[in-house]
Amino acid sequence: MDITKLSEGFMDAVRGYMDTRLDGSLGRDIPLDELSFELFDNDTKDGGLAETHSWDEAMDFMAHFRADAALVFDWLVALGRTPVNPFKSPEGFQLAMVIEGAAAMIDTSDLLYDSRSSVGSNITLDEATVLLLKHDIGISTGLTDDKYWDLRELHADDPAKAAESAKAFLSGGQEWGSLSSADGQPSLGDKAREAEAGSDHGHADGRGQNRPGR
Repeated sequence: MDITKLSEGFMDAVRGYMDTRLDGSLGRDIPLDELSFELFDNDTKDGGLAETHSWDEAMDFMAHFRADAALVFDWLVALGRTPVNPFKSPEGFQLAMVIEGAAAMIDTSDLLYDSRSSVGSNITLDEATVLLLKHDIGISTGLTDDKYWDLRELHADDPAKAAESAKAFLSGGQEWGSLSSADGQPSLGDKAREAEAGSDHGHADGRGQNRPGR
């Protein structure tokens, strides 16, 4: 799905739902291609979002984001999937909207894009991964761009240590230091900051535009 066509208000709502689901999924090992579905698996079993308590609330959500609802409906039809009828099951269609919005945002994540070495790759949602992913998709974490790249480097070198460092950061404890290459060469964080200097941090490869097979 082309994320640029979705409204910022809708995406902000999706970020709120993703925030709680990511926190609730710590420790899970999930296939990257199924991440958006797996984050909302309990909601799917219940037939709607846990935060939505009535038919009317779901209808109000769709009415407020009617343009986004139409985009999701058309996208699902184009994929050959039969969408939930919004008027017969508004809770179910609201959930479908949120899952597709989450999938579109996940596709923009640098961390997850780099992790997709092959179809079927999995990701372990530890504290570092969740913190990095939240930063990628625009959920406020208190993580600066410099700290993001430092944590990315630490995560690539030592995932367990990165998870402990992220846990300490989230609890207000000691933060990780700025990392540099042992051989004196620029670190991953240094290279990333240089590459992004003066750029708009966009994705030239069109990530988040059209999700094949979704």
